[in-house]
Amino acid sequence: MIKLQNISKYYHTSNSVASGLQKVNLEFSMGEFVVVTGQSGSGKSTLLNVISGLDSYEEGEMYLFGEETSHYLIDDWEKYRASNIGYISQNYNIINSFTVLQNVLVALELQNYPKENRKKRALELIEMVGISHRTHHKAGKLSGGEKQRTVIARALAKDAPIIVCDEPTGNLDTQSSNAIIALIEKLGKNKLIILVTHNYEEVEHIATRRIRLRDGEIIEDQKIVKQEAVNQVQKVDPEKQTIKGKPSWYTLLHFAFRSLFATPKRLFFMLTLQTIITGIFILIYAYLMFSSDLLVGELAGDNDSSHRVEVVKRDESKITDFSAFEDNKLIQSIVEYEMVYHAYQAIGKVDEESTSGTYALGEINMNDAAVLNQEDLSEGRLPNANEVVLSSLSMQLYDLKVGDEVSLLWVYTKLTKSIGDVYTISGTTLRGNNQSVYLNSSIYNDKELALHGLMSLAGKSIKYHFNKIDPFSPDPTIYYDNMSSGKFIFDDTLEDWEIQIPSHLWPDARTIKVLDFEVSIGSYYGDQYIFDEISLEDNVTKISELSNNVYFSTTYRDVLIDYYFSDDFVPTKIVLNVHDLTDGKKLVNTFDQETYRLYYDVAALETREEIMTQDQFSLVSYIIVIIVGSLLYTIFGVALRNVYKARKKDLTIFRSVGANRAFLARQMILEQVISAVFAFAVVVALIYVISNYSYGLSEAIQHVEYSQYFILFLISIGLSVQVSLNSNKQIFNISVVSSLNESEEAK
Repeated sequence: MIKLQNISKYYHTSNSVASGLQKVNLEFSMGEFVVVTGQSGSGKSTLLNVISGLDSYEEGEMYLFGEETSHYLIDDWEKYRASNIGYISQNYNIINSFTVLQNVLVALELQNYPKENRKKRALELIEMVGISHRTHHKAGKLSGGEKQRTVIARALAKDAPIIVCDEPTGNLDTQSSNAIIALIEKLGKNKLIILVTHNYEEVEHIATRRIRLRDGEIIEDQKIVKQEAVNQVQKVDPEKQTIKGKPSWYTLLHFAFRSLFATPKRLFFMLTLQTIITGIFILIYAYLMFSSDLLVGELAGDNDSSHRVEVVKRDESKITDFSAFEDNKLIQSIVEYEMVYHAYQAIGKVDEESTSGTYALGEINMNDAAVLNQEDLSEGRLPNANEVVLSSLSMQLYDLKVGDEVSLLWVYTKLTKSIGDVYTISGTTLRGNNQSVYLNSSIYNDKELALHGLMSLAGKSIKYHFNKIDPFSPDPTIYYDNMSSGKFIFDDTLEDWEIQIPSHLWPDARTIKVLDFEVSIGSYYGDQYIFDEISLEDNVTKISELSNNVYFSTTYRDVLIDYYFSDDFVPTKIVLNVHDLTDGKKLVNTFDQETYRLYYDVAALETREEIMTQDQFSLVSYIIVIIVGSLLYTIFGVALRNVYKARKKDLTIFRSVGANRAFLARQMILEQVISAVFAFAVVVALIYVISNYSYGLSEAIQHVEYSQYFILFLISIGLSVQVSLNSNKQIFNISVVSSLNESEEAK
């Protein structure tokens, strides 16, 4: 069954080479009870380790079932041990964090013993060795004799043909020693038993053969009784070299969970560390995405806003049902007079010394302050009526401060007669760009502003009817033409129905006789309004102003407001206001696209306006997360390697019982995956709980989509697996004996 031919084993240190075995020649057969004796350091344990495949040899050849083993790799020895070796050690080699039952189950699970019968078989073996009263006790709390009985039960659970015992009674009292020897004798029938001991007398009565060693050499090989004939074990197919087959994924998962929860303190420490690391890189990603509003969305076009989503119906009909919008939590406000957003064209600084009372600073982009929360403000408060919040960029650009007065102008020109509408700056926000102005929601129901916005959107023109002066034509034809007008402005200083037109805009009276004129606010939604039958003598005044502005009294404005925005007004287009870019994209992506068409300008940035696209920014954010995560997991890896060192003995015991490196490596990777999943779930749950009390955190995490959480989860799993792989290399690339020795030295 086993043949050793000129086997030598050497131990190398930094300064010397020691001999463990020298030119050993032995053969072993089934049914033998071989006792190996000798003084300490004579090579007894080395011989046992070589026979059981726990350690390698340097010279000679060992045959297993007639096959040479000098070419065996670690994986080959693991297959051999898994199917042939039951190992009982002086140091017990027991998993202290497992119960007695779990220690015995390990052997049954590793040989893929039918799972429905595993527990029953384990309990039978525990009862057989006489410790059923300790079945559910942790092994670390057992006496020496009880630990040894547990190890014997585990060895027998493998039903292996070879049982090797390395001084199994060395740490026991006489009574316990006798009981253990009797148990080995009883349960070792029809097997090859190789037992190393210092006390030959305690096993003399059952030994069939005695081997004595000195300085690694055989000095005696005595057969005491004739061996009974026992059928030899046949050579096993290396691909199927386990008793019941390879461990299943169920067994692997069971191993991983059991190992994790067997040591609660270690599990808590690792989960806490992994939770902190996972939390850090999730928050980094969330705040990076939060910053994308400032770095990407608000840098779109001058007329774009990350807050406004414009909606029309695909069939171009009126929007009469608002129920689809009112229940959506992403929508902060709904504006029916969407043209209001085009009412104010510019912002000015109030200056009483200026002839116009103000001077223009720049064009603006109107926004509803309903999209802001108090926490969005870096200074001040949200606006009431006649107040505005400006972006911090605007405040710096125009040298303004909270409390200053500014005017919002109908037109962007320094030559207006009016100071404009004066507003007080109530606060400032990091949101928006240098054109963003946030006004109280009430103005978006202001019909006067709606009219000015309509005029800005639709365009307007002045047409005058005239006759050409032609003395040869008895019947003059009436013509009309457009007056060259840059702006027309409602002026509340004019009398009812008064119009003031700069003289240079009026036609030459020598060639044209003006009869009357009409004012048209060009078609909008298919409508237009025309003023006619206006008496030139009573209503029109020529002025010497050099501008292209035509001024109308507010009575014209009132007529137009009543026409376009009467009580039965139904919008064709509305504006849905959202908090930020992320909410806007969510709204666009989740809305009923078959009924409505949604316009969201910042969703399609122009290259000339952007720092980077949203996808590019997301990619950069993932790269940053991976870099930071790798650094954090490097720290985690140091802690994990220390934990693995503490677990090295347990892992080595698994190997001695029959687990191979691949199985244990997968187990440890699976443990990290399980803990990473748990840590990720804990982090996400904590973040969402804390966000209810922290506005900043709430703002950040709402920028993380479910798909992005999934990608972050995969990154977390990937980093955890990589750390585990790096740690595994340090454990499994040495022999079992070397690993056990390192574990003992580390104590």
